Amino acid sequence: GRDGHSYFNHLECFAYLKAMRNFRLVTDDTISPPWCLTVGAGGATSSSSLEQFMPKVEFTSKRVTFPPCEVGRAAFSTVCLTNAGDTAIRFNFPEHYRPLELPSSKPQAPIQGPVSGQFSLFPVAGLIPPGGFQLLALQFCPTAAGSFSELAVCSINGLESGRSLELGMTGTGDVARLACKASVYFKPTCVGAASARQLALTNASKIPVHFLFSISDKVKDVISVRPLRGTLAGGESIPVEWSFVPHHEKHYLTKVKCVYASAVSGTTNFLTPACLDQPEEFERLTVTAIGDGTAGAVALEPSRLDFGTNLPGGVVEKTVDIVNLSNGNLHYQLVVKA
Repeated sequence: GRDGHSYFNHLECFAYLKAMRNFRLVTDDTISPPWCLTVGAGGATSSSSLEQFMPKVEFTSKRVTFPPCEVGRAAFSTVCLTNAGDTAIRFNFPEHYRPLELPSSKPQAPIQGPVSGQFSLFPVAGLIPPGGFQLLALQFCPTAAGSFSELAVCSINGLESGRSLELGMTGTGDVARLACKASVYFKPTCVGAASARQLALTNASKIPVHFLFSISDKVKDVISVRPLRGTLAGGESIPVEWSFVPHHEKHYLTKVKCVYASAVSGTTNFLTPACLDQPEEFERLTVTAIGDGTAGAVALEPSRLDFGTNLPGGVVEKTVDIVNLSNGNLHYQLVVKA
């Protein structure tokens, strides 16, 4: 190569099962695609007679904050590394930031030290031409709930140059959690009347959550919930209206189940009542609804009105109070018979 030049390229190695070398040895059910392993190779030439220049390279943002992410899933972001100088530069991140390319049956050893093991980026090494830039794809994949933060050190033109940049990465992992009171009590309600209560439904996690209330067919005409389904953003709380319409004079006690799951970005609310039969895949909470249906009882005060003697065409007005003697709301209708 020429003096004063930097070189970098990716070397690809394709690996496949020996049985895949001939199409006659496999069937449609047993054929599998090859694996690709990528290795970055870089180097530079120099001469003592050439003048050395300090690289002019920087990140467009020195800190990247990922949105809250569900444990076991991944969040992504990008950052740009720009080269404002007149010479090409090589960059390199530590190898442990390389994304895992092949599945492994062996458990991964935990990373010791200040590196959390929750972050990765691509490419971990490369060459940026003069006046050019390189987009870096960043990934945050939490393995546990909590906040993670670390500094990724990017070496410029090799470790021997002593030039490096730091990129801060911060992310939060969480699991879906909903909070609501365990019971809702309705005041005694006359048969045919209705009572309403409100309970707060709170997303106690930092990630969006889908929810769905499921009411038994036996009491769906007595107990109703609104909204029945929806999506809560992280930390959001909404009022849920509960209605009680008793059809019989008796004590009602029923359990209303709420199934919920994290809302994966770009998906709709996929929850159905069938999700209640899959407790290992979906979380759920239970709210107990309690109420009494009562018979109505009213009294008129006074029970009799005496208008006395009046001139023809005159108007006399008197007031009658209708008193509800029961503990519940009561519908009434006045009928006047001559």
